[in-house]
Amino acid sequence: MKHGIAGFVFTIVVILMLGGCARGQTVDMYKLPGYIMHAGGVTPDGLAGTNSIEALNNSYENGNYWIELDFNQTSDGVWVCLHDWYAYYSEKLTGALVPDRQTFEKYRTATYGYESPTLDTLAGWMKEHPLAVIVTDVKDNNPGFVKHISESYPDLADRFVIQIYSRDEYAFVEECGFERIIYTLYKEVPERRYDTELLRDFVQSREKLIALTYAIDPENADAIASVAELGIPLYVHTVNDPQEQALWFETGAYGFYSDYKEDADDK
Repeated sequence: MKHGIAGFVFTIVVILMLGGCARGQTVDMYKLPGYIMHAGGVTPDGLAGTNSIEALNNSYENGNYWIELDFNQTSDGVWVCLHDWYAYYSEKLTGALVPDRQTFEKYRTATYGYESPTLDTLAGWMKEHPLAVIVTDVKDNNPGFVKHISESYPDLADRFVIQIYSRDEYAFVEECGFERIIYTLYKEVPERRYDTELLRDFVQSREKLIALTYAIDPENADAIASVAELGIPLYVHTVNDPQEQALWFETGAYGFYSDYKEDADDK
């Protein structure tokens, strides 16, 4: 059984924490959803890409518990949730483009008025929202982030799904004790991205690998369809339009990274 006793115990703990659930309702934290909320999902007024506390709350309140977040580091090494410094903070910062933690703390509610969390802020939020599962998108130094989570937040590590960007990263993430790994292929060169034989060998020999993720690439839809035949769940990002989602379902996609989904997904 892939997730073993630890996964079983974690699922039971979550069920016990949900005192408000109707009789007979359970929550399987290891069941892959059809939709993963991209960059935290949208804010209550529909703004995408903020990685904000407001977006996290909105996704959670709508029953979308699997949430992808972007992570960067301040100049003094503090992990924070945002896609990049330039897009959201360049007009508010002086001096170096990448600020230190003190400067970030000063301006982290200045992203369109929303609160950009630090990793500490996120950890506190996760403890208050026991169903949340965070899918990581680390923009730089993924091994450093993985090590930091395993050492600093061991009680939450089981609720982080680590995305890797190359096959070489898998062993280190597994050694750090993470039970769920997604291989996202948008940084790989095409021959490594679509070679089904190479991917088959990798998928079949990696027990903790739970999914592959592809960026939208209509020109390579046939290649993606071939990869889908390997049998491992395959996500496509970022897709919001239902008609486009239907086409990718026909191609073989299991699900999507999306900015929003009005209703909880029970896939």
